[in-house]
Amino acid sequence: MNKLLYILLFFPFTFLGQNFISIEQDVPLELQEGWNIIGFTCYESIDVIEALSPIVDNVIIVKDNEGSAYLPEFGFNGIGNFQYGLGYQLKTNQLITDFQFCSKIVPLHPQYQIGDIVEGGIVFYVDETGQHGLVAALEDLEGTYEWGCYQEYVDGANSKWIGSGLQNTMDITNDDCQTQYGGITAAQAALDAEMNDYSDWYLPSHGELYQMFITIGQGSENGNIGGFSNDWYWSSSEGGSNYSWYVYFINGVTSNLFNFKYDPSRVRVIRAF
Repeated sequence: MNKLLYILLFFPFTFLGQNFISIEQDVPLELQEGWNIIGFTCYESIDVIEALSPIVDNVIIVKDNEGSAYLPEFGFNGIGNFQYGLGYQLKTNQLITDFQFCSKIVPLHPQYQIGDIVEGGIVFYVDETGQHGLVAALEDLEGTYEWGCYQEYVDGANSKWIGSGLQNTMDITNDDCQTQYGGITAAQAALDAEMNDYSDWYLPSHGELYQMFITIGQGSENGNIGGFSNDWYWSSSEGGSNYSWYVYFINGVTSNLFNFKYDPSRVRVIRAF
């Protein structure tokens, strides 16, 4: 059975704009005396003579799937290079262990970063694992919306923290909040949204909305990469019977006062990944 020896060398690499943590992994071959069938797993092709030089005294013949051969005894290489993904027959004169053509770079788990475009939106929050977080839609919902439930309290919709936006949104819609001037609420519009092949969007909590401002909005050190307007945006966090929390994206001002629940404001929906 092949032995696995892991070199303790971790490093990130990028594939299609997404960061991965990878590990360099040694996978030695165990070649039995006589005929063996091997697969060549190195990404770069290698000259057969060079690849087998550490064990050349123990190799009798190597054949590829076209019948070409490498005969070390005669210095004849009819194969040329070992090619990634191809199989070969190899005959040895004794057992060979701890031999390998190359170490393999194996990706572990995707490590997302702020600003990555993944799963329907732009990443603005990543948890401690680097594998999960929150994305904002790439554009606002069309038009503006009231928060709804003016002069009413919504049971449970007052959480402000990152991770509470979905529950707030559900609480608002379950309370059957109505608007003052017709139309649906910001929360209902968020739940109804279907964007970039996803339909599980919701209205961000106050903490989630402000996180968007400082990471991908006008308050980000990288600039307004989320494409937000210089306007008021609703959160799903209720501030009282008359007001709810908002963020003013031109300067980051945020409050649960001054913006009545019936005031029309913009909506940028989010989803978890």
